[in-house]
Amino acid sequence: MVPLTKRQKDIVEYLTGTDDYAKIKTLSHEFGVSERTVRYDLDVIECYLKSEGFELVKKPGVGIKIQTCRTSLKGSLVFSQTLPIGSSPRRKEVFLL
Repeated sequence: MVPLTKRQKDIVEYLTGTDDYAKIKTLSHEFGVSERTVRYDLDVIECYLKSEGFELVKKPGVGIKIQTCRTSLKGSLVFSQTLPIGSSPRRKEVFLL
């Protein structure tokens, strides 16, 4: 499994918190880093998600989002550690499946 940095975990949390596609530029502004840094982070995140049965969907001109590839996610360190108190029911569903 690929270890994720705090910022990478925060990006995953951000992406799971929305049903919409997120643009690289939006993530860059949200996390205060360059677009290139976001792209590097997304490469690592994509590798991690793949190992956990998820897919990082990239649509040119639209953005990126996380899509589930399997119905069960158990023992995921990132998702269990980053579940914030008061998360929306949808986010809890993603984190706790």
